Amino acid sequence: MGEDGIWALGFLTSIANLSVYLEYASYFPNRSGSEVVYLDQAYPRPRWMFPTAFAFQSVALSFNSSNAIVLAQYLFRMNGHSPTAWELKGVTVAGYTVAASCTSRTPSPTMPLTPEVSLLTRSPFTPASPYHLSNGIGIIKVLTLVFVSITGLVVLGGHVSTDRIPNPRLNFRDSFSGEATAYGVTNALYKIIFSYAGFENAFNVVKRPVKQVRRNGFVALLIVAVLYILANVAYFAAVPKEKLVKSQQIAASLFLTRVFGSGRAMRGLNFLIALSSFGNLVSVLIGSSRLIRECERQGWALTILMILAPPAGDAFNFITDLQVLPSAFFQLVMGIGLYVVRSRRSRLNLPGPEFKDWDLVVVFNILVQLLIACAIYYYLRISIIPKLRGYRIQQEVLRLEAGAQSHKLVKVPVAQLAEWEATHDVVGRPLNDSTSLEDKRGMG
Repeated sequence: MGEDGIWALGFLTSIANLSVYLEYASYFPNRSGSEVVYLDQAYPRPRWMFPTAFAFQSVALSFNSSNAIVLAQYLFRMNGHSPTAWELKGVTVAGYTVAASCTSRTPSPTMPLTPEVSLLTRSPFTPASPYHLSNGIGIIKVLTLVFVSITGLVVLGGHVSTDRIPNPRLNFRDSFSGEATAYGVTNALYKIIFSYAGFENAFNVVKRPVKQVRRNGFVALLIVAVLYILANVAYFAAVPKEKLVKSQQIAASLFLTRVFGSGRAMRGLNFLIALSSFGNLVSVLIGSSRLIRECERQGWALTILMILAPPAGDAFNFITDLQVLPSAFFQLVMGIGLYVVRSRRSRLNLPGPEFKDWDLVVVFNILVQLLIACAIYYYLRISIIPKLRGYRIQQEVLRLEAGAQSHKLVKVPVAQLAEWEATHDVVGRPLNDSTSLEDKRGMG
């Protein structure tokens, strides 16, 4: 599956997820709390278990480190400086602090906006309306994506100096070459779903979400999907494939440098991308504070911890994986719970919802979330956690009675990895094992 195909699949997955939210909102239009309410209604027994579990994970994993890391990376790219690990972490913490300052005193949705409250909720660091700030930056982000998309089409058409981009169509030849695994595709898919995420906030901050989100949500996701796909086309047209593979979170900066050089235009566009990341921070903080009133304050220390603790190179992947796993679980539970709610309401002869999702879409959403949860568990256990704890997972052959064989996974410290590989074959048998030598002769 090609890069654009995965982005298109991510769009379909987000549409399916949005549809599930819309049906829940149709059943409970006057209840605030989004997922907490939906889970409570779908699973009333054990009493409060699912909404409590969701509230806990929302607080415990309410860090927004990933957006803050991208913000810091592009600020450094704007100045042409390659930061040390602690320089990157320091600017990341500073960026998150500024974003939290813009939203931490936003009034509660149930708090009357009296003159006294207005005075209490403003500070030299707090804008009059964080919502206006978030919407304004959102417009800038969309316009930036439009600019990158149009520029990419110009590059693909060969209208850029051949000195900078000699062959804009090179990456599109044999684009499916190279190693691709089912896990690699799944890993790419859930990171793309992470990129589409954010529409859930609309169910926390929008009045009459069914009417407004039904009217605007699908169109918004379609626009974003088209812009994301065109942006990826732009990157492939301008940046060599090997550099894209190594770029991690700064692919856009490589694209801008190849097209515009390292002058003021490149620095200005890098600033726009950094500003977009800042807008993401503000939006998520606003939505979280609506979902759980104390989420910002309680999540603060964990956000700083998740910025400082992981190694700088692996921090973004580790954080997104850690956030997406419980999210996929609760999305899976919500998809199944939708059938529970339907069945219960049918038995009570309650009226149908304003919006009812197609069964095919609900089942698709359930299967995708199950796939994502399994893939992330595998990735955390086999790759991320071993890297953080200084070991690698290797397969070892077990000898059982009557000559039977089995396998088990063992933890090999990194310092002993070279010795392990020198004394074991590819399936985990010791090289001095006589059975292993006989097997090799038989294969010859």
